[in-house]
Amino acid sequence: MTEHGCGIGHAPIIVVGGGAAGMMAALFAARGGGRTLLLEKNEKLGKKVYITGKGRCNVTNACEDMEDFLREVPRNPRFLHSALRQFGPFDMLALLDELGCPTKVERGRRAYPVSDHASDVTKALEKGLRQAGVTVRLNAPVRRVTADAGRVTGVELMNGEALPARAVIVCTGGVSYPATGSTGDGLRWARETGHTVTPPRPSLVGLRTKETWPMGLQGLTLKNICLTGRSCGKIIYSELGEMLFTHFGVSGPLVIECSCHLPESGQAELSLNLKPGLTREQLDQRLTRDLAAA
Repeated sequence: MTEHGCGIGHAPIIVVGGGAAGMMAALFAARGGGRTLLLEKNEKLGKKVYITGKGRCNVTNACEDMEDFLREVPRNPRFLHSALRQFGPFDMLALLDELGCPTKVERGRRAYPVSDHASDVTKALEKGLRQAGVTVRLNAPVRRVTADAGRVTGVELMNGEALPARAVIVCTGGVSYPATGSTGDGLRWARETGHTVTPPRPSLVGLRTKETWPMGLQGLTLKNICLTGRSCGKIIYSELGEMLFTHFGVSGPLVIECSCHLPESGQAELSLNLKPGLTREQLDQRLTRDLAAA
């Protein structure tokens, strides 16, 4: 959609970024009566959605109580309070069901599409966009958000095309996964338009280790173990679950969750308990028995 010659009053709401947040923003902007244009620089929508939850897409956590949900957010959970009151976990599940993507709840109250295919979540949201009348432009990278006298007026595409807008919603993500399009564009535009931007910090990521021996175990998965993280002598994380060794250090569900709790330095000491269900004496007896039988 190109709005050459149109005044701002007749221009659409432009949403930049066709990931999960962008699709949701465009959907509800259109459902609220706004003529809406969604711009995505990739060749398809929801590129990051396809790889979440090992390709299954952990949509949300089905907490009955909002405070239970917020307790699982390690950094500044109060920031989410208002948004979740307006549209909570069960609202998300109801929306997907409405759009033809039924969900299921598994261990830890994790919600997934019944099909176990992340692509079905994207297809459902695309269906919602079509029904709401959202115009979608793919392969449409934005160069900058334009403004005049402190008021946003639209966007300029990389090809030089100027698109006026009555409002611009930036949903470009952070800098977490450049291959999916998260290259920090939105942070730059925010600074250029006068916003204060807090330096981004990594979260939900694998961790590099100073030691080199984990690299020699690349590909090895450990299950039913306990991972404990410490910083300045204090335990910052300790849980049971699964992890794996990689070419850079460690990753997997436990490590990724632990990364949320790292201090600002981004450093911590990790320790593993490979047999958390056994006491030290029981483990000693088992090892002695197994070695004797070898």
